[in-house]
Amino acid sequence: MSLKFKPLLVLSFLLILNLHSFSQSPENKISIAAASWTTKINEWLKLSPEKTSQLTKLNEGMLIAVRDAYKPVKSNPAATDSEKKAALDKSIDAMRNREREIKKLLNKDEYALYEAHKKESRAMAQTRIMSHQLDLTPEQESKIETINLEAIKNLPERDGDKKMSAMSRSEKREMASARRKVQQEKEKAYAEVLSAEQMKKYTETRQEAREQMKKRRKSGKV
Repeated sequence: MSLKFKPLLVLSFLLILNLHSFSQSPENKISIAAASWTTKINEWLKLSPEKTSQLTKLNEGMLIAVRDAYKPVKSNPAATDSEKKAALDKSIDAMRNREREIKKLLNKDEYALYEAHKKESRAMAQTRIMSHQLDLTPEQESKIETINLEAIKNLPERDGDKKMSAMSRSEKREMASARRKVQQEKEKAYAEVLSAEQMKKYTETRQEAREQMKKRRKSGKV
């Protein structure tokens, strides 16, 4: 199976939003985030204790690798675009490696379930990231996860395996418009859950991530 890495690129930018929080936190904060992520995934996989432990280690290893990749950039306001690109490439490699190791860890039936719940998994990851980034309360985290799950289910998808390059301009415009609508609805829902300060931080960091994504697209690396 060829891995679809574009969702990993999107997730990498979500992780970037949280790197400042992770870089100033003790190791156990990442461990807690990894364990929480595993627990959510295990709601449908029902893994053995041994596999659960291994999955948690994979989640934790990825979060640590992404954090470490960006440490030099986050501690250097004058970091160059090439340094930022190198950090992003390392983080994407870490996510790809996690996906490969998960495929090795799970049996055929488990992996089929994992694949079937990829959208939910990404929404859960996004929620874990936002929780640490914005210091969400348990009640806020629960509500944000519901919002993220609903939003990711509503995102439009390409027709089968049709590549973006094969889509007409009108198809691309329609997809972009539909995605913007989902994002707007999601942020509207966020505003009802987050405090004004949390929403401001979310908006600022999302803008930062979007700017990095635009630079990457211009370089032809997306």
